[in-house]
Amino acid sequence: MIPRVIATGWLVLKITDAPFWVGAIFGIEGIMLLSCGGIGGVLAARVKRRLVLAVVHASLTVVLIVIAVLSWFEILQIWHLILFAVFTGLGRCLHIPLLNGLLHQAAGNDQLVRAIGARFLTYNIGRMIGAAAVGVIIATFGIAPAFLFLAVVRAAAAFILTRLSSEIGRSTSDVGYRLIFTDMVRQFRYTLKVPRIRSVFMMSMMMELCVFSFSAMLPILARDVLDVGPVELGMLSAAGSIGSILCGLVISASGTLKVKGSTAVLACVLCGICLVGYALSRWFLLSMTIAVGFGVAAMIYDVMIFTLAQVTVPSARRDQSMGLLAQTFGLNPIGSTLTGALAQLASLPAALFLSGGIIIVYSLTVLVPKRLFWDRSAIVT
Repeated sequence: MIPRVIATGWLVLKITDAPFWVGAIFGIEGIMLLSCGGIGGVLAARVKRRLVLAVVHASLTVVLIVIAVLSWFEILQIWHLILFAVFTGLGRCLHIPLLNGLLHQAAGNDQLVRAIGARFLTYNIGRMIGAAAVGVIIATFGIAPAFLFLAVVRAAAAFILTRLSSEIGRSTSDVGYRLIFTDMVRQFRYTLKVPRIRSVFMMSMMMELCVFSFSAMLPILARDVLDVGPVELGMLSAAGSIGSILCGLVISASGTLKVKGSTAVLACVLCGICLVGYALSRWFLLSMTIAVGFGVAAMIYDVMIFTLAQVTVPSARRDQSMGLLAQTFGLNPIGSTLTGALAQLASLPAALFLSGGIIIVYSLTVLVPKRLFWDRSAIVT
């Protein structure tokens, strides 16, 4: 995802030269996640996950190729990128619950932390290579070849999924396509009713709104604050991946982690501190160091939130739970819109300082007392 965010953010800056539009494009993607993420979770239990996931990757490949062609002929307009954000958001509505359903089906509860750690480890290896490659491609050949590169990666993912065993990703529900809306409403009510589950999703909403919305601002940070180009932008993203990879190796080797709640809260605080660091830094090397720390904290948080969203609910509700989690990810681009607007009105460092401060205060005052919900709760089967 991060290489796509880098390429898209740089393209929007090139077309509009406005930080607001960088955030707005990702905000549209977030609206799609918020409005349709629950449907993706309900559908994930009713379809052959492997094949539908392959179709999602293939469809997004076509969209990326279209953007590359329009950019190459210099006829790309902002409304094209708005449509691109709509299709990408719809694809993520299905991708998140489908992929995590495959993972849980393969690993089970006992090895879920290790499996999710391994998944994010491989993701960050790809992110590190992809971000650096996208930065070099943009600087050397232009933005259109960068989108073609992303399309090739998507196509490769679709091909690999078609080659997996048909036993992987089979449907886990015999309900069919009836009562989809009813299942969505039931899951939403269940989430609101159970404190330990409700707290997980509230934590995710705050982190997506205040912290991970920062990823869309990386091109602005690189160009306007650190005064560097696309190659250094790729390096900055890759530095975060290095931190995540190192952390992922430790998590994958460690196995089950008992104090999931306390670990998640600590990761939230560290992410907030890193955002404040980004706001204060004006040196590229210092920002690279902060990026490594942010990668470590983000990796810990990601593993914990994906684990908690699945082990705190009964097995019959896990796909729906992941769909609701995907909806909270819709706040990430909306947070990018707000951050971009504040950067336009004031400055990006001011916006990052505010976001980091909010998440630190929220973690210390709200999450710290609630962490025992998850530390003490047994895994639900």
